[in-house]
Amino acid sequence: MEIESSSNGSICNGKSQEKSETSSPAHKHGYSLLIASLFVAGENAGCALLALPNMMNQAGWWGLVMVLMLCLNAAYAGIVLARCWLILEERWSEFRQSCRYPYPAIGMMAYGNKTRMLVTACVQITLIGSMVVILLLAAQLINNVASEATGICFCMWIIILACILCPLTFFGTPSEFWPAAAGALATTTLAVVLILTDTLTTLQQNVQNDSFPGHDEVSFKSVFLAFGTVMFAYGGTASFPTFQNDMKDKRKFPQSVVVGFIALIMLYVPMSVIGYIAYGNTVNANVILSLPVGPKKMIAVVLMAGHLLFAYLLCASAPMQEIESAMNIPTEFSYRRVLIRSSVVFFSMFLGLSVPNFGKVLDLIGGSTISMLSFILPPIFYFKLISVKNPEWPERKMPLWEKIVLIQILLVGVFGGIACTYSAILAIWGESSFTYPCYVVSTCDAGL
Repeated sequence: MEIESSSNGSICNGKSQEKSETSSPAHKHGYSLLIASLFVAGENAGCALLALPNMMNQAGWWGLVMVLMLCLNAAYAGIVLARCWLILEERWSEFRQSCRYPYPAIGMMAYGNKTRMLVTACVQITLIGSMVVILLLAAQLINNVASEATGICFCMWIIILACILCPLTFFGTPSEFWPAAAGALATTTLAVVLILTDTLTTLQQNVQNDSFPGHDEVSFKSVFLAFGTVMFAYGGTASFPTFQNDMKDKRKFPQSVVVGFIALIMLYVPMSVIGYIAYGNTVNANVILSLPVGPKKMIAVVLMAGHLLFAYLLCASAPMQEIESAMNIPTEFSYRRVLIRSSVVFFSMFLGLSVPNFGKVLDLIGGSTISMLSFILPPIFYFKLISVKNPEWPERKMPLWEKIVLIQILLVGVFGGIACTYSAILAIWGESSFTYPCYVVSTCDAGL
């Protein structure tokens, strides 16, 4: 590989090789396997969870197949990405210290600087795009229950939430606000229980009245849009290397991925199946808006809004650290951190005001950069790092079954990503579905 070892420290965080030689691969004050599992599940569960019943209406029962298949694919891709980082630590001592932007570093050591820049661009687009989706969905939920009482419209809620979240992003790394991960998963789980309770009540009424809603006709376009939704549901991989770097023992992160994805599938499957059967083609893109008015709906809205605020902080961490590192901003708290992180938050707010429809943004991000980071790049990087040999490195071999699994993950990511990105772009710019920006229309109904 045409990469000088002496430059590896600057790839990661600008520190010298001499200092990193004395570093330990384990963090004395890092978090545990359980906390890392909370980050994995909390990063993924949320926005797409509320869109799964509508996804099933788009794809029919093929939607359930996609939920299960992409769960396995995303989990294994996350595991091999964690192995990629362990290979870097194994081969280059510079990486045994804390790394502020590890995913681009993996790309750099696999294929060089151009790949590092590609990964950086994908990470920034994915996570900032996720911040936009979260902001829009939280604003929609709050507007649905509070607009009549407050007189505040949907677009104004986007601005208000951005102002509330901005100071909460000033913490340094995920290890400094790990309660956000626990809060995100706890609020999601409770909200799912309430949503499913109301949905089961609706299903019981359908059975008693022998009246079930219809379902939309499944087409290639609708299936590919549904594919983008499911990809987004497992799109937290971009943050996995950052979470792994803050662990006490980074070698245990693959186990955290397994635990986190088990928690995800226990949330996703019931929500998809029960919501699809109960609401059919009457379901809203956000299933909470399809629930009957009542205390359970109100509590579910509050819980999901709380989850989204926690998830926003998790998504914001990696791109903010990347920007700070590129601008040589110190890791200690300073006014420069405040300026950079405030700028990122208000940029995400501007994007939300520009495309005030969370479903369209979710499908576009899910089919494009998330497919790259979660399904395409991890197998490619792992294949490359395994293939590079050096007498001083431990020998690594890949069994045939693993090669087949990784090639399947890669192909599904490539072809599925291209198809659903194309479908999402058509949906955004189509004349019949175009949504005007909040700063162009004068009504409070924008985005709804």
